[in-house]
Amino acid sequence: MGTAQRPARRPVPPAATRPRLAMLVTVAIVVFALIGIALSTSLGDSLSGLVKGPAGGRGQVVDGIPCQNGEQLSYHVHAHLTIIANGQPVTVPSQIGIPGSCFYWLHTHDTTGAIHIEAPSPQTYTLGQLFDIWGQPLTSDNVAGNRGNVTSFVDRAQLTGDPRTIALKDHASIVLEVGTPVPPPANYDFGDLP
Repeated sequence: MGTAQRPARRPVPPAATRPRLAMLVTVAIVVFALIGIALSTSLGDSLSGLVKGPAGGRGQVVDGIPCQNGEQLSYHVHAHLTIIANGQPVTVPSQIGIPGSCFYWLHTHDTTGAIHIEAPSPQTYTLGQLFDIWGQPLTSDNVAGNRGNVTSFVDRAQLTGDPRTIALKDHASIVLEVGTPVPPPANYDFGDLP
């Protein structure tokens, strides 16, 4: 009878190559983790339709404005916001201020830039409050993540000062230009909006 053969053993890497192998595995894990973070961030941004920024209104009170079940119609007016960054329009997202089943008194329904101001009583609301509900920055050099010098217009008249203080008045056409200035567009046609 013949002798039984032992299964072949895999060669053990020399001790000097083990640390190198461990380092390569660690680098690969870190690279894949970073790729995963980058993909989830960019995918999340593209799915949300929003530019990067803080969370904004998710049902909690923001700047004294609650999120309530149903729209308030005692005071119901509209303003319009146009954002232009380096000559290119920036879409104002739909559903700002509508995080689910509640409505903030300042909100959008679509991507036209029409801002609905629907509150229990008339008072002065500002563009800064809308941006806080949206969860986007609004400063003299940053509009919703678009950076550069900001030029503000209301009804085609240029304003100076903090864009956050712009009042959301009935049928006001607000234009925020970031970076390279261009002539502001014509005032928004509110059509059937009261």
